[in-house]
Amino acid sequence: MACVIERRIYASPLRGALKRRGLTSGDAYIQPPETYIYVYAIKQKNSRFALNQLIMLLADAVRTSPPPALAPAGLAAQLAHPTGEAGRQIGLRMLRGNAALNQAALRVLDLQPASRVLEIGMGLAGLARAISQAAPAGRYVGADRSALMVAEAARAHATAVARGQMKFVEADAVALPFGVASFERVLTVNTLYFWADPAAQVAEIRRVLAPGGRLVLAWRSEASMRHLPFVAHGFRLYELPPVLTLLGEGGFRIRMADTFAEPAAPELGRNDAFESFIVVAEPVC
Repeated sequence: MACVIERRIYASPLRGALKRRGLTSGDAYIQPPETYIYVYAIKQKNSRFALNQLIMLLADAVRTSPPPALAPAGLAAQLAHPTGEAGRQIGLRMLRGNAALNQAALRVLDLQPASRVLEIGMGLAGLARAISQAAPAGRYVGADRSALMVAEAARAHATAVARGQMKFVEADAVALPFGVASFERVLTVNTLYFWADPAAQVAEIRRVLAPGGRLVLAWRSEASMRHLPFVAHGFRLYELPPVLTLLGEGGFRIRMADTFAEPAAPELGRNDAFESFIVVAEPVC
């Protein structure tokens, strides 16, 4: 199975990642001065190679690549709203950097076979496949305000999109293009920092969440984030109590609030662990 990829990434880490996994690259060429490789097709020897595996392979390669030359303000802007070539690289590093917290959030989402799931700020949609597999009679919808992330996620999951199992939409999360009670589950990881109007955001989530539904909200603590240079540029940082108050005032009942020791994320310039929070809440009828 050949997968068409439109990524420009550093050659050496990709070659090493390919070799470690017993993969071969085809139809590729090196651009002078042999810093980047543009990969048109990658095939696994003697077996099909799933596209989500290829995405993780690219994430591995980018993780070991030199970071984009972005000042803290530029990095903050890309984390909030990825655009252009830098946004593609940031998206891949977020896919890797958020993986542990994403999986922890998924474990408490309590998916049912027919769950309709909305992920807000899905980026490259690293959880989409796992959610669809756990809810085969339901539907996964990813909403992101970045047109680039919507396009990249839709391309990565083109088959599932064509089958109607997944959908990706460009949307501001305070004005979601969905009807009342459209979803049984809403998930959002590491987006809280960018909520310009938190109360309005919570109200909109409650509007689209069905009675008896579940919201899973995960983010990194203020204590873990405040020393990172880029957070001075538009990030709102939170410890747990203010978020519990916000949800309670917005019509949610807290079912679980826990800390999660997230591994180091060198992709984001931090080599020690993060303290993160995971909250499970349900709408009060």
